[in-house]
Amino acid sequence: MSLRVAGGAGLASVLLLLPISVLLAATDYPFADASTTEVIAYVDDHRSALMAAILVEFISISLLLVFVAGVSDRLPRSVKLVTLAAGTATVLLIGLEISTVASAAFSPSPGTIEALWPLAHFGFGVLLHVTTALFIASTTLGVVQSPNLDLDQRLRSSVIVLGVIAAAGSAAIPIGYMSDNIDFVAGFAEHAIATLPFALWVLSLATALLRPGSEAA
Repeated sequence: MSLRVAGGAGLASVLLLLPISVLLAATDYPFADASTTEVIAYVDDHRSALMAAILVEFISISLLLVFVAGVSDRLPRSVKLVTLAAGTATVLLIGLEISTVASAAFSPSPGTIEALWPLAHFGFGVLLHVTTALFIASTTLGVVQSPNLDLDQRLRSSVIVLGVIAAAGSAAIPIGYMSDNIDFVAGFAEHAIATLPFALWVLSLATALLRPGSEAA
């Protein structure tokens, strides 16, 4: 696969998430620690917006999978399999999280919300950060090692620095969960510590791949 195709897919994947983030923030999306009453009220008031966000996010993760496959294919053997497995698991877990939220939105009864909302955000969500941290770390290591990624030196440096930050941020979320620090795991803190750095890292790597000279030497 062309690295520019992979870069374009990664760039489009992140850009699709921007309107979703704005939409959910504007409608006060209830995070993992929200009460059942708050979730039901939100779903009743914003079902159309929520379903639209879910649809766009499915498109986004499909593009992310193309990005994962394209990048991992050019990495050294020492990290290629780990990167592909962790990246694929990340996409799968995002899909499961979205599907669970969609199921709750279609049937927002107290019993459904109590079962599915924590599963989506604490169950799949916490595992998601584990696989994301592994994906970022192995890809970043591969960027350092790989002779098949002829990247601009400044862009390579930004990919590496952001990779270290994003991997650490994603790894911090399950650590916070295991220490019962719910405020650290849920809501704004999760996005500031893990989601945003991951998006910036994907953007930096995708941009580097789209620059002239990014194909294999």
